[in-house]
Amino acid sequence: MKIKLKKILSAIFTIGLLTTLSVNNLLNAQELQQLEFLFAFGESSIGNEPGEFKEPVSIATTSTHNIIVTDRGNNRIQVFNSEGTFLFDFGSEGDGDGEFSRPSDLAVDKDDRIIVADGGNSRIQVFNSEGEFLFKFGSSGTGNGEFSLLAAVTTDDTGNIIVAEGPSNNRVQVFDPNGQFLFTFGTFGSADGELDFPLGVATNSQNDILIIDNGNSRVQVFNSSGEFQFKFGTRGFGDGGFTTH
Repeated sequence: MKIKLKKILSAIFTIGLLTTLSVNNLLNAQELQQLEFLFAFGESSIGNEPGEFKEPVSIATTSTHNIIVTDRGNNRIQVFNSEGTFLFDFGSEGDGDGEFSRPSDLAVDKDDRIIVADGGNSRIQVFNSEGEFLFKFGSSGTGNGEFSLLAAVTTDDTGNIIVAEGPSNNRVQVFDPNGQFLFTFGTFGSADGELDFPLGVATNSQNDILIIDNGNSRVQVFNSSGEFQFKFGTRGFGDGGFTTH
């Protein structure tokens, strides 16, 4: 049985968001038995040379199996081939086009565009697969299309860009592939559909939106229109339990 690379990478880089969300929670027993170490990349010490990392926080893959890593501490994105060989990087510290201030997450869409949550600059930046700047959207604030504490970004099969914000906005915003605001959902709280520091977002094959509701120690699932469907998880260390970071 083939185990998907994205699933395993997700397990590795999600640790620290919900601290008991481990590989055991993401892979079933049969998959765990078939896991085999392949290789590692990145130097053993913190650095800023090509292939070195300082605070790597998120990861994604392209249709050509390149591996894209958000190197937050170095304010850049690094790109590797499927075997972990460094290809190129892009970005530097700043607030100009193509520059970053502590980027928090990235996603790769159906056209292999690289979408970066530029947290410190309260905006989303979009690049082509070669790391060339295409456009940006967003600014600091609480209105539609504005961001506060950008936490996570993903895309769906139509190319829509979905952004999760932590405090103080505690919401999810959805944009079309060109960065035009479509709608938002979520507000602070613990009831169904309410959020407390959402820290992760993903979509499934039906374009449902899955949110790591960190402060409430649960995962919430919404349809593609942002309507609450169901939730799972509870605070604790047992099976199906989560603890906050």
